[in-house]
Amino acid sequence: MDWIMGLQRAVDYIEAHLTEQISYEDVAREAYVSPFYFQRVFSILCGYTVGEYIRNRRLTLAGSELLATDQKVIDLALKYGYETPESFTRAFTRFHGITPSAARLTLAPLTSFARLSIQISMKGGERMQYRIANKDSFRIVAKGTRCSEEDEKNREEIPAFWERCHRDGTIQWLCEHREEHGTIGSNIVGLCMEDSRQKENFPSLIGAESLTPQAPCRMQSSSFGTVSSLNSFRPQNMSHWGTMTWNFIQTAIWAIQIITVKSG
Repeated sequence: MDWIMGLQRAVDYIEAHLTEQISYEDVAREAYVSPFYFQRVFSILCGYTVGEYIRNRRLTLAGSELLATDQKVIDLALKYGYETPESFTRAFTRFHGITPSAARLTLAPLTSFARLSIQISMKGGERMQYRIANKDSFRIVAKGTRCSEEDEKNREEIPAFWERCHRDGTIQWLCEHREEHGTIGSNIVGLCMEDSRQKENFPSLIGAESLTPQAPCRMQSSSFGTVSSLNSFRPQNMSHWGTMTWNFIQTAIWAIQIITVKSG
């Protein structure tokens, strides 16, 4: 339950600092995990990004104050993190469907985005059979790029990277050279890992299990390299839950003997 409580503490931190500059590092620290994992867990659980939550909550409060007070639009813009009245007006209009001036003049109904409250729904309690099996090491051939966590750009960069790999024939080559009956089957997989050396960006890979020791000549370049140790990607200052999560991921990653990587 610690990670649920940590997530709620992070949400409470956001709510207490909506009129200030909010750092993802400070928010993630409340949940005792790295910004990398916090943003992904938050998006999976909530269905929207941390940035979207912050923006929607700020615009909700700004709309309430606009109707309840006589504060100037420029003052509300600065209070809720917008550098100019124009940028605030554009965001306000997209969210509420009406400009700030028109909303105040007509007292039109505005959109409200409620504060997030983390609740637990318990399911299960049924017996199930399972088996833990040890798998032999295997090889993944992959093409990689680096994605940025700044302003959650990775949510656009990763899909764009997959699209490029479709266009340039990478996916087709992986399909032709993948191991049909390997440890992970014939799947084309995406891998994301945190690089503690470069906290602002991280490697994202697209690959498949393959018996081919090298990529084809048309894909070879000086940007190819072989990663034989992934220990440098281990996150720093992790909680017990974060460490358990990393150990689980690390157990899966250590099975990968060699990854051939090309920078995108």
